[in-house]
Amino acid sequence: YIHKRLIAYFLDILIISIIASVLALPFTKDVNNGSYNELLNVVKKYQAQEISEEEYLILYDELNYDLTKSNVSQTIVISVVSLLYFVVVNYYYNGQTIGKKLMKLKITSIDEKKLPIYKYLIRTLVGSTTLSNITTVVLVLALNKQNYLLYESKFTTVFGLIYVLCFVFALYRNDGRGLHDLIAGTKVVNVIEEKEEIKEAVVIEEKSSVKEEQENKNDKKKVKKGTSKKSKTSKKDN
Repeated sequence: YIHKRLIAYFLDILIISIIASVLALPFTKDVNNGSYNELLNVVKKYQAQEISEEEYLILYDELNYDLTKSNVSQTIVISVVSLLYFVVVNYYYNGQTIGKKLMKLKITSIDEKKLPIYKYLIRTLVGSTTLSNITTVVLVLALNKQNYLLYESKFTTVFGLIYVLCFVFALYRNDGRGLHDLIAGTKVVNVIEEKEEIKEAVVIEEKSSVKEEQENKNDKKKVKKGTSKKSKTSKKDN
């Protein structure tokens, strides 16, 4: 069960990455290549022991900040595509993304009612990297380099812990509900099992109806017999 969910998630991430990459092309800057190359050079120098660990960490953080700031537009595109995909697609296709449809899975509410769109939003923000990406954009635009590096590491730790909990809960809970499912009031079910449950419920309901109908017929027969006996008794008395 959990392996099907993982496969479905990676398929969805692949689809989102392809769409976001195409949409983000106009925002791609040539300067990114320079930042990437500088970052790689720093890593190579550290591996070759040409710079100390302290120097490596300082240079890495500074280049990572510059790279993150230059990639703000791409991050926004990825966040928007992720929200549209995981929230809107799930809502309009009854709890199924392309990945979940291929894996025969779907998201449902715990009370079997149709999920409102805001629950898909909550589930997505808690269980995917979307909220992390949005937070990164806000921090890099609102703070200077020093404060960004200070708070970004703390937020990264918090989000990392949340993602681990989502996975661990889904893996070890009997109902397979992750932290994001518990918060949003959702669960992921096998479509095949759900159809079988519906069939069983229909069969039980039909049997119950037949039994109830039979009981009603028996009650009517008893009433008729009682009425007939009373009629015969009254005739004898007369």
